[in-house]
Amino acid sequence: MKLMTGTSWMAVAVGALALGATPAAGAAPSSHSHGSHPAPAKLEIDHIMIHVAPGAPERGALERAGFTIASGVNQHEGQGSASITVELANGFFELTWRDTSVSVSPGLEKIAQRFERMGQWRTSGWAPFGIGLRRGRSAPDSLPFATRSVRGPWMPPGASLEIISAASDTAGPRLWVVPRAMVANGIPETDSEKRRLAQKQSFVHANHARAITAVKVTAPAGALTPATELVADYSPVVFARGSAWLLEITFDGGRSGVTKDLRPDLPILCHF
Repeated sequence: MKLMTGTSWMAVAVGALALGATPAAGAAPSSHSHGSHPAPAKLEIDHIMIHVAPGAPERGALERAGFTIASGVNQHEGQGSASITVELANGFFELTWRDTSVSVSPGLEKIAQRFERMGQWRTSGWAPFGIGLRRGRSAPDSLPFATRSVRGPWMPPGASLEIISAASDTAGPRLWVVPRAMVANGIPETDSEKRRLAQKQSFVHANHARAITAVKVTAPAGALTPATELVADYSPVVFARGSAWLLEITFDGGRSGVTKDLRPDLPILCHF
């Protein structure tokens, strides 16, 4: 996720999973079961996190696919991680890794360990992906399922991340809802988004990608959890069972009919 005043949004979300968090105020457990048809909550895809090796050597696969990597490295002081981003009109995706040159604050060692294990997903069995969702502009503030609220001192007043994934879950992808003050929706209504959109050169990609229009996550057995079921019900993200992790991202409705396979560097298919 994007670095904000020296702190990673996703690191806070991952930390909540490692350390636990309190339920969001007013949240109620989901009452629907698989196969039901709940009223849509109008959650949108905000950004995607992909855990990689230290230093993100996998960035070469993105560059060969025609993506511009935003300048600079986001260092998440206190949480022992760093990241680089690919910026798009309606969100972004991010390569993040455990960075031993970045400080880890006392009590946050489990967060750093989680980043390390997720970056070693090929051998650790942990999920390599995280998905941040946002409310649509007309959606209510309340969510139709239980979350765990996580707040950092650097967040705007009253803002917090709402974690969907269970605290004990090491199998499924990380899933959370971003507060309105931090969304990356391409609309310059918040200070955060104004700063992001001001980096105009970061939005120009040789492959002409502009916006994320679909996301599909294929996960191995056991990695599709109650949290992934909720996200599938209330957002555009599609989950499927398969033999290995695979993230498929469609840009601009796939109008060019071109697919680029970033494997083995990254478990990603890009549809343009």
